[in-house]
Amino acid sequence: MKYKRLIIILGSLFSLIVLCTILSFTLFKVNKIEFDFENSTSIFASIEKQTEVIKSADINTKIPIFTLNKKYIKNNLESNNPYLKVINIETVFPNKLILHCAEREELFCIKSRDNLYFICDEELKILNIQQSYSNLQTNAVLVNDVDILNTGASVGDFLELYSGQELIKNISSAFAHTNKTVADIKAIFKSVSLKYEDNVFVAKKSPTFTFTTFDNFEIEVRNANSFLNSKINILLNYVPELYEYYSTNKFIIDINPNNIDEIVTLLERA
Repeated sequence: MKYKRLIIILGSLFSLIVLCTILSFTLFKVNKIEFDFENSTSIFASIEKQTEVIKSADINTKIPIFTLNKKYIKNNLESNNPYLKVINIETVFPNKLILHCAEREELFCIKSRDNLYFICDEELKILNIQQSYSNLQTNAVLVNDVDILNTGASVGDFLELYSGQELIKNISSAFAHTNKTVADIKAIFKSVSLKYEDNVFVAKKSPTFTFTTFDNFEIEVRNANSFLNSKINILLNYVPELYEYYSTNKFIIDINPNNIDEIVTLLERA
């Protein structure tokens, strides 16, 4: 009697497992994938393009949704689609995935020693590689005086610099604090250069950004590794108000470590 009862219990458990397995591979397998873009997109707007992107992700739609390797999917999406940034992959039970993404925007153009132009976004991800460059107000900002470490990098890789990498990447976030977009930066500045100068306050060299506008005005931001957000804010607020002075003088922005209120210093061009 005990064995009969045990057989019934085991049979019920086996049937339940079989049922759950069948449901997992039917009810819970992926049958819907949606995009949710956190910024406006022109590249990925069409249904045809989104279908192509989803195909490049190599998502196994025959297995339960909760067994998917999201890291693998994200890597496939971003490596096969350089302009796509995957922020998160959301699972919506029973069988839907939502791809939370953003379209990467061209911001920096960095020239290599062999005369290739690496077009990168704010994170220095390579979006395009060109053999020539036109400095228009809608194009990427030319970055001068930096050396590329991984000169053999390809589209989809992240560019590595010998020095100043984090400083360059901080430019975008500093402008974002003033509500300026990537498009705004490209419309104002045609180039930015990075140099290191002696800093008497810290007894070592510190970085200086020189932003050049399309009117060929130069704006220097010294000690760029400290208070960069504040300096960019000052830059954008003072330049329009001091246009007459600014048109004949170099505008130098600095923060004295001993007195943060003395932020702006105007020096006549020699």
